[in-house]
Amino acid sequence: MGVISSSYEALKPNFQEKRPFIDKVIEELDKSEDNFLIEAPTGYGKTAITLSLAKSELDSGYKLVVAYPLRSLIEDEERKFKKFFDQAVGVRYMGRAESPYLIHPISLTTIDTLSLLSVGLSPEDTGKVFQGLYGTNYGSLGHYMFSWSSLFTSTVVLDEVYLLYDSIKSLSYLYALQKLSQNFGMRMIMLSATLPSSFSMPGVKRLAFKKEDDSSFYEGRMKKEYKINLLELEEESALQKLAEIVNERKDKKVLVYFNTVAKAVSFYKMISGSNKVLVHSRFSKEDRKKKMEEINQKNIISLHKP
Repeated sequence: MGVISSSYEALKPNFQEKRPFIDKVIEELDKSEDNFLIEAPTGYGKTAITLSLAKSELDSGYKLVVAYPLRSLIEDEERKFKKFFDQAVGVRYMGRAESPYLIHPISLTTIDTLSLLSVGLSPEDTGKVFQGLYGTNYGSLGHYMFSWSSLFTSTVVLDEVYLLYDSIKSLSYLYALQKLSQNFGMRMIMLSATLPSSFSMPGVKRLAFKKEDDSSFYEGRMKKEYKINLLELEEESALQKLAEIVNERKDKKVLVYFNTVAKAVSFYKMISGSNKVLVHSRFSKEDRKKKMEEINQKNIISLHKP
């Protein structure tokens, strides 16, 4: 049994359901040192793959970097990783520098921060670069070679890759990182819920979930029906109408997304009662953590600006 398979078997009692496709993926990861693109449905348990890689790297004295397209994804995954690996886990993105230059044994970061650190630049140093372009700053950007040696001796997992597919810049970075990984011997594992069949990268093996991989899961998903109502609302009355809809469903958990903080705050004030939580990017890290824990612990109305 390979190192990743052994780690997976050790963690398996903590996973709620059997996932045959995950078993297959772990076996393939142990067979080959190649880079992989792994597709599995939302809710199938892809995090088990990342946790198993983390344990295998940690036990072997190596490192794992996990990159996400959104900071909100890190906040949820951080709890899972620290449950198993505690102080070995560090988070790094603009405003959080627990793992400077991704030096923790297990580092959770954003794809933006990873792209900067892969060329030896921390997010906070971007201003120096812009200054340097105009000849006003000739100082060192710091820790250049240290950053490279740290990152490119790691295994890197890129989670929820499908969220990057609509951006030419993001796709260009994926291709560049793949090329760098081949030159430096860094291993890349990309995870995604879905990707267009036309998406491919040279030197990357693709493992995609199929019906025969887990027929019971597939059939269960096919039986589910989701009701979607699309409402055309005037801007002046939209918040009031949404408030009426939420108040009608106070016995259920409701999640409301807004594209601005101001709208989220206004709507929060319109909802009666205390069983509600407002979350947005202007809260401190500690406050956001407490609010997310409250959301997970009980049925509440969540007003969120991503």
